[in-house]
Amino acid sequence: CLNTFLIAALDLSTPVSFEVSSSATASGGVVPPASTFGGVSCPGGVAGLEPAPGAVFGSVFGVVSGGSFPTSSLRKSSISSIASSKLSALLKDMIPECTVITALSGPEGINKAKEEGPDVVLLAAHVKAMLRMKKAEDGLRSEKALLEDMVQERVKNLREERDRAQKYLDVAGVLLIIIGADQRVGMINRKGREIFGYNEDEIIGKNFFDHFIPERMRDDIKADFNKVMEGERDPGQNRKIHVLTGQGMEKIIAWQSTLLRDDSGEIIGVLGSGEDITDRKKAEKELMRSRELLQNTFRSLKDGLLIIDSEEDGIIDCNPAACEVFGYPREELIGNTCLFLHTDESSWREFEKQLEKHLDERGCMSNFKWKLKHREGKIFSTEINVAVVRDENGVGRGKVCVIRDITEHEKLEEQFLQSQKMEAVGRLADGV
Repeated sequence: CLNTFLIAALDLSTPVSFEVSSSATASGGVVPPASTFGGVSCPGGVAGLEPAPGAVFGSVFGVVSGGSFPTSSLRKSSISSIASSKLSALLKDMIPECTVITALSGPEGINKAKEEGPDVVLLAAHVKAMLRMKKAEDGLRSEKALLEDMVQERVKNLREERDRAQKYLDVAGVLLIIIGADQRVGMINRKGREIFGYNEDEIIGKNFFDHFIPERMRDDIKADFNKVMEGERDPGQNRKIHVLTGQGMEKIIAWQSTLLRDDSGEIIGVLGSGEDITDRKKAEKELMRSRELLQNTFRSLKDGLLIIDSEEDGIIDCNPAACEVFGYPREELIGNTCLFLHTDESSWREFEKQLEKHLDERGCMSNFKWKLKHREGKIFSTEINVAVVRDENGVGRGKVCVIRDITEHEKLEEQFLQSQKMEAVGRLADGV
């Protein structure tokens, strides 16, 4: 009773031609003649094999574990020019316990056969065919390894290029975003993530308009985008759009975009760049409100107001009351010095000297009484207040002069004084 029977033959798809014969060993085992298969016999079975000229281990193995080996059947059998598939079927019929292991099993199949410790091994193969198969297999392995190395290197290079490009994008101080033709976000840089208040994985793949544009303007912006994708209009330049942040706030973005095309020239999306101008627009709005308030105050003042440039010492603005006080239209006041508003040049120079003294000592001139001249030549009394306008560095850039016509006030004062004098004279006369 033999423990194992192992068959090794050529690829099942290739016809093989050999004769099977056997002889009993001292222990009752069966081995093929060395002249046919190159087998070496010993008590208990075949201890090892050296391939005979023209033969190597084949690619089909049959393994029998346990049970009797029908040596009589083999002695009477002759197999000549039988296809491997038929040979395998014949062996299965003769040895029911036989398990066929093909070349696809590779080294694992051979190792399995070795573990079984076969008592009989039959070999038949063509050396050249097997060498070609081995060479082809080695070549495929080598090419596969080379291809895998090339793919890994390419993937590594692409990853490095992507990371390098992302670093460049992240350095940019403006929002950079790619929106595909399907309206979904394909890329966004660090500044963009900061503006929107989301992590990258919360933005990538999302519909830009559905998630980041306020509902009240969403449909209009979507329609414009679709026209751009269809080539019906150019992408917007220097536009202002409102976007929604993760905190539910709206921000104003100064937006520019350019088309992205594939190798065939088809439009596949847009690359948008934007700057958050929310704070700037808010500051501009506050400045405009302050300016309007100042203008309203400027126009509503009953006193004349002149704004004088420090460098040219000329009038750069005035209110309607100033035109009324001096009798000049606005266009005749703007651009001139204040010389023609004084009674003469010496009066003007004296006033400038007094003004410089007050500014040096007090930083302003307050309730300073001075005579000025009307367009019609009339001399009238004024009360003048002057303040210096300074920039953020404290440098004086101009002066604001508020001029009040106190002619009537002086007349009333004079009348009051005169009445007091007359009253005093009357009391004196009554006493006499």
